[in-house]
Amino acid sequence: MLRRLPPTAGICRWHPHSSHRLPVPYRRCLSTPPYTASTRAAPSIPLPEIFTAHTSPAAHFAAYPWLLSTSPPRRPAAANSIWSRVRNSYLCAIGTARAQALFAPHGYAFPTQFRVDAGEQAHKLFLALSSPDPSPRETIMTAPLAARFAAADAALAQDGQRSVEFVLATNDAPFPPSIVRVTRLNFTYGPPDKGSSYVTHSVASGVTLLVPPEDAVFVSLAQQKEVMRRAMSAGVVVTVDARVACDVAAVVMHDGEIVATDARSHVDLRFQSPLVRPPQQDAKTLPDGWTWKVSDVDGLLESTEEARM
Repeated sequence: MLRRLPPTAGICRWHPHSSHRLPVPYRRCLSTPPYTASTRAAPSIPLPEIFTAHTSPAAHFAAYPWLLSTSPPRRPAAANSIWSRVRNSYLCAIGTARAQALFAPHGYAFPTQFRVDAGEQAHKLFLALSSPDPSPRETIMTAPLAARFAAADAALAQDGQRSVEFVLATNDAPFPPSIVRVTRLNFTYGPPDKGSSYVTHSVASGVTLLVPPEDAVFVSLAQQKEVMRRAMSAGVVVTVDARVACDVAAVVMHDGEIVATDARSHVDLRFQSPLVRPPQQDAKTLPDGWTWKVSDVDGLLESTEEARM
């Protein structure tokens, strides 16, 4: 016994280039669209929270340079392959060995002492960013990074007298060195006070020379060695990228009430050293007041510089 097809079944079986002609009832059905715009049902799926301007964390943090837990990294992630992981580990090991040789004559144990200092500075960073007094930031952050957060604080204050505070999961101060992991190192040799009159010249991965324009082009190996010798004798500025595995929450406050929060389990910081000069015979320790400063948070300034290039 044959099953009788429903009237709409013929529509699915019809092909415009087929010589087979459907019965008249089926051809009549094809002349009418299956639905019109007036009969379409409104979507029942609610819009994501990010489109709700007054309640989403993204809206409250739009003027503040905090990388949300739901946002992608500011810096493009390296290819997650075996080769890339081996290469990154190798470059980090080479940079660590270079830093050890650089700081050893000054009596500074790298990376052991660095992890201690980085944990202390990271803890101070969140306390300083939560304080209405901006003066402590000068000893913790570099001037460009401090200016970026100061501009964000001013923008929040104008937008409804809001502010951002950071809440740590632990009250231990400073952070233990065990939660600090070095991920990348960079060395810039040359006088940093020359500003735009000097140019940068990359000689190896993670090694940059700050030299006069006339020394940026080498015509012989001997000249290259002499330029490197002069740059290295002027001193070096070391930058260390480190991941700090701390539970921290950024809180947007308005009239003493919490309007938005965002929690993360780690933060990526870049630490910059003062100028490290070759050790002298009468001074083999780092000068008083020598300390690492936070020069970037989650690639904030680095991503801005790359966008301008």
